[in-house]
Amino acid sequence: MGGEALETALVKSPRLRRLDRIRLRWIRGLIVLCVLVASPTTYSAWLGGGLVVLGVVIRGLAAAQIKKDRELATGGMYALCRNPLYLGSITAYLGLGIATGWWPVALLMLLWSVWVYRETICEEEHHLEGLFGESFVAYCAHTPRLLPSPSSLGRMLSGLRELSWQGYLSNREYGGTVSLLLALGLILGLALGSRLGLEDLLPALLRLP
Repeated sequence: MGGEALETALVKSPRLRRLDRIRLRWIRGLIVLCVLVASPTTYSAWLGGGLVVLGVVIRGLAAAQIKKDRELATGGMYALCRNPLYLGSITAYLGLGIATGWWPVALLMLLWSVWVYRETICEEEHHLEGLFGESFVAYCAHTPRLLPSPSSLGRMLSGLRELSWQGYLSNREYGGTVSLLLALGLILGLALGSRLGLEDLLPALLRLP
């Protein structure tokens, strides 16, 4: 993985499983909310759409490197930060909120995703330290938790040569990606319709009365 690979079984704790259920249950509702309340401007659509695409790319690259339940990834995207999957998710959810044109929705998406992923990261890192010991501690010492550092950019680029699209598919990242891009497409459709003066012709189900 462009770094040390440690073979062991990774079993999620009950708290991690509960956080997973909370995240999946709420994010579906929040994505639907974003579509229903969307009143995008050209600016919000472009800015938010760009962040959604950036987040999807970050998460996709990370998923194409990680071998869940078997290895501790330390190279490629995992040299940029310790949690690139969650960095990509937070970026994409914030972007979707911005794309709606409603800044309170963007703030809600940011605060919710930061909260749920902070809890998940803390629990996972405690678990990983128990599994990998000093190797994980050493990895944490020179790799930021979530916000990338410029010094890690070179290490990230060198590790991207080891991408595995089979790994991406086996990690089932495409489901969340399709949902996000579909929601974004609907919001961008609203923005385009408004720009062309066709908002009255758009399906009523895409916005609240």
